[in-house]
Amino acid sequence: MKAGTKFPVVAVAITVAMLLPARPVEGEEAKPPAPAAAPVLLKWKFTAGEVFTYTVANTRVVKGEMGGQKMEVLERREKAFKFVVKEAKPDGSAVLELTTVKCEQAQEQEGREPRGWSSTKAEDLAARDVPPGVAVAADLDMPLTVTVDATGVIASVNGTDAVIERGLRFCQADLKKVGGEESPLIKMSPLGGLIRHIRSTFGEEGKKTELKGVLFDFPDKPLKVGDTWKEEVVTQDAEAGTLKETYSYALASVKDDQAIIQVEANLVLKGKDQEEKKDDPAEDEHTKAIKKRLKQMQGGEASIHVVTSTNLYQHTFDLKQGKLVDSQSSGVRKLRIDRENEPPETQEMSLSSQITFAREAAGAAKPPAETIAPESGAKSPDDAKPATGETGEKKEPSAGEAPAKAGPAAPGEPAKNAPSGKATPSGAAPTTPAKKEAPAKPGAAANQPTGKEKPKK
Repeated sequence: MKAGTKFPVVAVAITVAMLLPARPVEGEEAKPPAPAAAPVLLKWKFTAGEVFTYTVANTRVVKGEMGGQKMEVLERREKAFKFVVKEAKPDGSAVLELTTVKCEQAQEQEGREPRGWSSTKAEDLAARDVPPGVAVAADLDMPLTVTVDATGVIASVNGTDAVIERGLRFCQADLKKVGGEESPLIKMSPLGGLIRHIRSTFGEEGKKTELKGVLFDFPDKPLKVGDTWKEEVVTQDAEAGTLKETYSYALASVKDDQAIIQVEANLVLKGKDQEEKKDDPAEDEHTKAIKKRLKQMQGGEASIHVVTSTNLYQHTFDLKQGKLVDSQSSGVRKLRIDRENEPPETQEMSLSSQITFAREAAGAAKPPAETIAPESGAKSPDDAKPATGETGEKKEPSAGEAPAKAGPAAPGEPAKNAPSGKATPSGAAPTTPAKKEAPAKPGAAANQPTGKEKPKK
């Protein structure tokens, strides 16, 4: 168009009309803007008799430098928890029976044979009450009673004393010889570390912390999309020091009765020396010499420091079911280990986890099936054909049946291999027990995560 040419009036009118907000047609009312989503209340819902399970699968890749050499270690852990609602109270709280129905742990490192323990393997189950099995599965097939309210706060976990008693049974004779757990020889030895691990992991506080990885607690008030809240957890660790975890939550979205909760977790570890520097005047010279030698074997006094640690989680909570139905996380943690008379060690850990939920309709639990030890080679009529649950998914083989395939059970399914509860002496071949009823396994269960212990999330 040449300079000085004028726009047609019609063209100008159309352009202006396009820029102006639309007006309602005469006789029509203007539509109001879409209302914001109503606030929601994140509450757990429990029904007496219902059965649900969580399977927690954790993967950790550790890269670092130790003794001047680089290393890389891959660790996998999987644990399945079955919950049966024994009592649902009017205020929304509930009494749950918790049973750990599956435990697996594996470690791979270049130049070394893979190590691990699995409740799906008959040979591992036969030695479940001695290391390393006892460190992984002291609570396997041992029912605990959990009291939890509608917001997810765990009031109590009963039955842990029996778990610890079982976990420490293997070493009672050795403890008597040296004066018990408080003996300096035990405290400084690997056995002392294992004893502390069993007491802290399988005691009431340890179980509360572990369960925080699946029974999350929420604010006791309605939340709207965009609302945030925080939680701090401080844990005293006998080996590492004081651990402080800060969790920052946000309700990211709500759609189709599914609430998406995003979490950022930051960790600070204030390291402390593993052993007290002050000598005990009551110790004789022989004991002092042994302590000194043990400390030298361990590389001297050490302090562990977290340089950075950030984990990101995304949880999906079903508002109608009142259950967590999915959870995923990933993160990176960097550590520095200062050891006496040695250069610092560094480690970087890549962390990831997945929580799988499975639910069985209330009252759908089937009667317990009989099991036979693998040596007999016999199978019950039910074992001759694949069993299916509510969802039609194939179930895991029972404890008395050799697995069809090696490897972990599918997420969301419990392994039907709960041991009989009788300890088998270390090194002894498993004997063929008489038939006995195994507890019903109506669902599958879930680590981690993992204090107001959390793996959390």
